[in-house]
Amino acid sequence: TCDTTLMVTVPGLGDDIQAIKAGIMEIGDVFAVNKSDRDGAQRTAREIENMLDFNHSQWRPPVKLVAAALNQGMEELFEALHEHKTYMESSEAFAQRRIRNAKNEMLELVKQEIMQKLLDPTQQKERLEQLAEAVAKRENDPYSASEVILAELYIKG
Repeated sequence: TCDTTLMVTVPGLGDDIQAIKAGIMEIGDVFAVNKSDRDGAQRTAREIENMLDFNHSQWRPPVKLVAAALNQGMEELFEALHEHKTYMESSEAFAQRRIRNAKNEMLELVKQEIMQKLLDPTQQKERLEQLAEAVAKRENDPYSASEVILAELYIKG
């Protein structure tokens, strides 16, 4: 739910490609390789840059080398963060991201409310057990049972 996502990594975490494969690298708007005074920092930055070659969005995330404890590279990192903010505000991407974030937040709140009502032992536990038992006995299917649960949640709402 933020406008700019800063991904911070350090050299020597093992197989850096694993993080890329896991998809976590896709969320960064700006990348920082901290502890850049250590061996492997340049390699880590190159691997991130290589991964970004496959990124087809209009914004290419910059990769900055920093050594936060030594206050090295911090100005360049802040500059990159500001450049992303300027890019976002000058394009439709800013409004689109804000709308997407608001929608995700609302859906998460709806999910929480549904789960709270569904798992409230005073209201739903017995009914949920009955439906689960019917599904387990193959007297009902999970899709139909879930529709019953949702319909009853809306009625009791």
